[in-house]
Amino acid sequence: MDHKMQQSNYHDYESLRLWQTPEVEVRALENTDRIRGAGEPGLPANTRHSVQRHLRRHGRPSARHAFRQDREIRMKHLLTVAFLTLAPQVSAQTFDPVAEVLLHPRCANCHVGTDGIPLRSRDASGPGDMTGTRPHGFRVRGGDSRMGIETLSCSTCHGKKNTPPPGGAPGAEGWALPPEDMQWAARTPAQICDQLKHSARNGGRTLAEVADHVSNDPLVLWGWVPGPGRDPAPDTPARAARAILAWADAGAPCP
Repeated sequence: MDHKMQQSNYHDYESLRLWQTPEVEVRALENTDRIRGAGEPGLPANTRHSVQRHLRRHGRPSARHAFRQDREIRMKHLLTVAFLTLAPQVSAQTFDPVAEVLLHPRCANCHVGTDGIPLRSRDASGPGDMTGTRPHGFRVRGGDSRMGIETLSCSTCHGKKNTPPPGGAPGAEGWALPPEDMQWAARTPAQICDQLKHSARNGGRTLAEVADHVSNDPLVLWGWVPGPGRDPAPDTPARAARAILAWADAGAPCP
């Protein structure tokens, strides 16, 4: 840090997504004072309705009437919402944000099976949607090497960087297909989730190493800078890595 302002307004400040939000625990404590409010920042909008339901169960027609007529209601009436855990933490523990990245064409198009035929896509209509996806032209196959050495090497067209024209040949360091046991194309999130948890089918990596791979490998990073004419993978590499770690910390549950 150079001790200078890093953000100027919302346009360059990256707010937390739901799945990145840490667990929040809110406690409404009983005391002998009169109610003056339960505090706004820590409580979700539906807390008011929870309090109303609790008050009605105790014979009061509405929260508004109760607070007007009974100024001595103690904080014990808020104990029904004593331990609130916000939903974003649950979202952070699921495989959904990880699947959104892995099933995007920028990732899935090269994660093909034993036929070794890479795919290419028009702009996708949504995560995992293979509409408009077709086999690579020129009868290209990765072969046993997964680099096209047996027929036409990937490096014949794919260099270390993207070519300038929109839709031109993309490029990144180490351009090649992943091993065939890391196939993602045409698979479901549940299948990929189970596959990613086993080192024999994820490139011999722990989940922490998978997260590091996603955020640092030059070929993987290309998915977020695919060049003009192509949609990038969703979100950012750093956030994708954090989503993997959050999912792993929750026990890596699968859909």
